[in-house]
Amino acid sequence: MSAPDLSERIRFFLLCALCVLAVNGNGALHAQTDASPSPLLLIADFNRGVQNHVGGFHNVSEQSPSAVSMTRVSEVFRGGGGRSLRITAMRKAGGFAAVWISFHDFRQRRKTYLDTGGYSHLSFWVKGKHGGEKFRIKLADGAWDARQDGLDIGPVSRFLPGGVTRAWQEVLIPFRAFFPLDRKAMSSLTFDFHAPGETTIFVDDIGFKRDPGFPTPLTPKATTQIGKQKDLPRAMWNWNPLPLLLDPLRQKDFLSFCKRERIARVWLQLPTRSVRSPESGMIVDRPAGGDFHVEILHPARMRSFLAAAHAEGIKVEALDGAPEYAVKKFHHVPLAIVDAVIAFNRESAPAERFDGVHFDNEPYLLIGWHFPEMRKQILKEFLELNLECQRRIRSRSDMVYGIDIPFWWQSVDPQTGKVIAPATLNGVEKAASFHSIDMLDSVGIMNYRNTADGADGMLAHGLELLEYADKARKARIYLGVETITEPPVDVWFPVGLPRKKAEEILKADAPGFFFLSRINGFRAHVLDDGANLHFGIAIPTGLSPKQYKSASDTLVKIAEMLGAPHAEPGNGRAEEIRRAAMRKIARAPEWKDPKVRNFPHPSGKSGYAGFQAKSLFLPKITFGAKTIREMRFEVRIAEEEFRAYDQYAGIAIHHYETYRRLVESTTIPEIRMK
Repeated sequence: MSAPDLSERIRFFLLCALCVLAVNGNGALHAQTDASPSPLLLIADFNRGVQNHVGGFHNVSEQSPSAVSMTRVSEVFRGGGGRSLRITAMRKAGGFAAVWISFHDFRQRRKTYLDTGGYSHLSFWVKGKHGGEKFRIKLADGAWDARQDGLDIGPVSRFLPGGVTRAWQEVLIPFRAFFPLDRKAMSSLTFDFHAPGETTIFVDDIGFKRDPGFPTPLTPKATTQIGKQKDLPRAMWNWNPLPLLLDPLRQKDFLSFCKRERIARVWLQLPTRSVRSPESGMIVDRPAGGDFHVEILHPARMRSFLAAAHAEGIKVEALDGAPEYAVKKFHHVPLAIVDAVIAFNRESAPAERFDGVHFDNEPYLLIGWHFPEMRKQILKEFLELNLECQRRIRSRSDMVYGIDIPFWWQSVDPQTGKVIAPATLNGVEKAASFHSIDMLDSVGIMNYRNTADGADGMLAHGLELLEYADKARKARIYLGVETITEPPVDVWFPVGLPRKKAEEILKADAPGFFFLSRINGFRAHVLDDGANLHFGIAIPTGLSPKQYKSASDTLVKIAEMLGAPHAEPGNGRAEEIRRAAMRKIARAPEWKDPKVRNFPHPSGKSGYAGFQAKSLFLPKITFGAKTIREMRFEVRIAEEEFRAYDQYAGIAIHHYETYRRLVESTTIPEIRMK
């Protein structure tokens, strides 16, 4: 290292050491030294971690048809290395496109805004892709944050008379420019893109200064160099096993694809005799007075496939799952599957055995999930099932056992102020996600976002669980990405009723309703408008007249069971509840097109008030509408940080058929780690 590099590095770290965060009596964060604030309070340099130096995040704010994306990039930076934040906005006639940087951790229940009382200027550095880029600057304090908006300070040209160029320039905004914001409770900075068309800028080194002439230090090269990293293997779900078992050419093609895509572990749907009733879509009850057994189909072909996969260095785990498996009443089904796989392995040569069992049960799809006390019961039984599956596999085989869970179970539930998925196991209450990591061999996190960066990206959601796993030193963690797309689905609802009343009725008259994810074969949906719960079903396209009647009759039965209001002229209560539900739908990004829809009674009696809407598969969940280059770029960015955790096992891709279509839609080579 040269002398200038060393002195620059020492200077940089001395300045950062001065930027110490403390909490004042009002709960607001502020920079503090022994006597006075440091010359520079560095907020974000985008070099390490998804959170900035004061615990805040950055994220997009957009509304269609306008759009905006952002990510930290290592190709453009100030100084000898590091990263900057690249923002690309596409502004159209409608909607909006903005990026915000928060000065506090918005996830905390108690807001702790930033005290900047000792500083005179906000500073950040910007350069454009082409030069001449335009955007407006907004700042928010606690009051503006409560309104989910910011004070418009003006266009960037107000503070850069020559405008944005292709060279780095510092933007200095004096505090008098954003009077009357509360300088002791600053919340966020926003870049609002209003100019039509595409705009790309790079932002770096956001901070507050006591003296506008104080230089913002450059990032030294030595502090941000990343050595060459080995590519990590991946896992992949495959829900369609029969083509691989029945067609040798497709089997060979599948294994070749896995090798090309570094798939080292396949979670393969286990083909068994039916354990569901085709008429209702529900899992069958345990036969009275007898044991429940599961038969693995095509055992000889399965052994041949397993041997071929192992010859290519690919491990295979038996996959299955259903929301109802989480409920104790149906535990006999997954336990029978575990027993069947153990027995299959005992009867097979070593190369022809499964390497594990993997369940994807998704208990949050059960109706009872929407009732906090019932949710705790469901999660307790879910954990008890997995504990027993793990016990059987460890005691009777050399396989591993794993499950899939969503990334959000340990987040705070706004209804209760506690974690969304609390569960008590062996007298200890914690998030079910943490319990799962504590006791299992592997956990697949459905970390379904299509960007690595930002407050709602793969890193923000995945790192907390990796940090916990590294402390627990138990389960290996796979972080899943999604590649499917789904069209909007019509959902019909009878008008609902308050949560407490619905719970009382169901407990008294239909307790089994809590443990359904399907009703008469139709996928159940629950809409919570804040005051009432509405219970409906998804209506697939192309229903036959008989199926259409079945759907309508099902909704009438739901309405009768819950005592829903009738569709009668002048029924103000029904109209009031329906309007509240439709307002909720109009505001929610996962819903659209609310419409009035009533349900006539088959007998000709007065029918029931209701409504319909389209359920949307949010684009941010999946890479299905992206290119394979975009997916690989985001995964690479995420893995640069994921791989620092010992318990990180790799990316898991959902699922084979849609991922293959994405890969083969272009011929762009994979982006490799540097």
